[in-house]
Amino acid sequence: MRNEVGKLIKKALIDRGMTQLELAQRTGISYNYLSLIVRGVRAPGKYAAALAQELGIEEEALRRAAS
Repeated sequence: MRNEVGKLIKKALIDRGMTQLELAQRTGISYNYLSLIVRGVRAPGKYAAALAQELGIEEEALRRAAS
């Protein structure tokens, strides 16, 4: 299964030197739920804006990658 949203998030994390745990804490998303988003099990949904802002990516790009 292709997981474009996970690839996008992982690249942004690497570019910023940030871990998934740090991203979860900064966005208020539980680490477990963020892990599901990164693995493509869940869509970012209501968290898309917070994730995009924290990662410095376009919200629409994140939503497209998740669909």
